[in-house]
Amino acid sequence: MGVIRTKEDLRTFRRSWSGESMLDLLEKNGGRILVNWAIGVGKSFNLDNVLEAAIREDKYDLVIVLSSRTQLVEERRWVRDPPQDIRVVQLKPRPFLACGQERDRDWKILEKGRMGTLGRRLICNDACPRREECFWPIQYHSDHLEGTKVIYGTQALVTAIPELVPMLKRKTGAGSILVLLDEIHFLQKEFCRKIDRHALTPFVSTLQDLQRREPSGYNEEWIYSSELLLHARTEDLRFPDWRFSFLDPAWVLEVQKVGWALHRQRFRFLGYDLRQFGYSLLPSRERDSDGTIIFAAKPKIPCNFILYSAIADPQFVRFRLGIDLASPFSERPIQTRPDGMVQPGLQNRCQEELPEKSQANSRLLRLPYQTSLERGKASFVGLEAVLPGNMQGGHRGATTQYGTWSDPGDHRRF
Repeated sequence: MGVIRTKEDLRTFRRSWSGESMLDLLEKNGGRILVNWAIGVGKSFNLDNVLEAAIREDKYDLVIVLSSRTQLVEERRWVRDPPQDIRVVQLKPRPFLACGQERDRDWKILEKGRMGTLGRRLICNDACPRREECFWPIQYHSDHLEGTKVIYGTQALVTAIPELVPMLKRKTGAGSILVLLDEIHFLQKEFCRKIDRHALTPFVSTLQDLQRREPSGYNEEWIYSSELLLHARTEDLRFPDWRFSFLDPAWVLEVQKVGWALHRQRFRFLGYDLRQFGYSLLPSRERDSDGTIIFAAKPKIPCNFILYSAIADPQFVRFRLGIDLASPFSERPIQTRPDGMVQPGLQNRCQEELPEKSQANSRLLRLPYQTSLERGKASFVGLEAVLPGNMQGGHRGATTQYGTWSDPGDHRRF
């Protein structure tokens, strides 16, 4: 295609890459592609078209759309005007203002200890005057999500819950899944997780107390693995045999109830952390001198996906996700001209149209991959040395399916 000089040229280009043609391109390139069109070409417009084609033509059972911010989620076509014949769900943070001052205070205490299941039982009960109209108590229930065809959310979800996509697959009952990612903010976050020894000890004692009350083989398995973890050295942590059982919802609630009764605010439910540890990168695992276990948990996207980003470097994306993907538009990128039109061909002017902050981020995005290779380190080398301060601190204030929680962070960046 020649130079795009007019708005009609731009409309013609957008029509040439319809939702159907993008799905064909995705299939031809192994199910994972980067669309690095310049700002203003129509990435968001194309994302909406791809979603509609994927669902209307029964290409996928479920489409998950993850945007960088809630504002961008609410701009999506099927969020603004959802179809009547297709079940669409938007995952939202806990409505803390609606909770009221007292309930919000109680929620924050439980969220800090990862006890959202207990919070829904103790706080979101019949005594809450807004329970009947509130989405929060049932938002992640399987009964609520079963049969859902489209799910919207922010990338803070997959940052806080690396297993978000498999979890939604299980809860919706979907077979084939397509994930549409609007920008790469989740890849700019740290993948580091920590399990503090002072949190692991009361967690183990809670499991032991529960075992005395209600003996079960399932709970015994958790006790065995958790006790081993208390004494494991770094070299032990890097064995591939560490696995923690699937989290049974009834067990999760009982552990949180017992833990809260025994330890109150000193208790942290570690079931989610330990599950992530079991799937973490082996070389990233280590125990610090104070007994803290550190590991890196990459987001799991075990399905087809399209990543839309004007600034993402393909090598950086491959490096951070640890998987291969095609970049079919890299050889003939679309760039923004000084007159506001777009032109296929060169890419050296693309960044000139971006805000100053985006230009800086774009230059830095290429550094982690190169730096890690030069140093001869494994693929979990951190980003602290190359990312600006406002892009560090990974999951502080991240929204999870169990509430909004914060992490004190760490000097390490994975």
